[in-house]
Amino acid sequence: VDQSKIESTLLSVIAEKTGYPAEMLELGMDMEADLGIDSIKRVEIFGAMTAAHPEVQGINPQELAELRTLQQIVQYISGKAGGTASPSVPAAVVTPAAPPPPTPPANGVSKTPPATLAPAGVDQSKIESTLLSVIAEKTGYPAEMLELGMDMEADLGIDSIKRVEIFGAMTAAHPEVQGINPQELAELRTLQQIVQYISGKAGAAPEVAEGKKQ
Repeated sequence: VDQSKIESTLLSVIAEKTGYPAEMLELGMDMEADLGIDSIKRVEIFGAMTAAHPEVQGINPQELAELRTLQQIVQYISGKAGGTASPSVPAAVVTPAAPPPPTPPANGVSKTPPATLAPAGVDQSKIESTLLSVIAEKTGYPAEMLELGMDMEADLGIDSIKRVEIFGAMTAAHPEVQGINPQELAELRTLQQIVQYISGKAGAAPEVAEGKKQ
């Protein structure tokens, strides 16, 4: 089995499923962190790969879930197709695709303060624009394509690691945000919920400071 053929099939399938140009893809890229490929799209990609290479047999879904980079996938599939002597399944990888956070209650995220709780003086539109620009920077999506109703995981493929980076950048840009609870953050799904939550946590400190001036 020609491993380079498996590589080219993988790159073309990923280009088709994600919209990234094939020439932009590199084998060292991480499916989740670099390409935003969620577990559903991952299954579609492996389905297309096995359809293109029927000689691939004995694939273990659990092993597949542990593969992170395109190179690891090529080596694994080559191993199952008889291409390389041994597949390179990284034993050290202990962070398979993160399970989705718990489904919020039907009436919305109960712990999230509504935007109306944001103290006076906090410019919510500023928080919105910061969030959109941070997400654009971290994911590669154009800011003008982002909408506040989008789901971080389902629509934007933002995993738990990238989520932490985004919230870190948000609190750095808005030092007035205090008292954030990581557990509450993990339950937020849409960009709108994040804006409302951060708005609720922002502005409290400036208000106290003004009171002390008297």
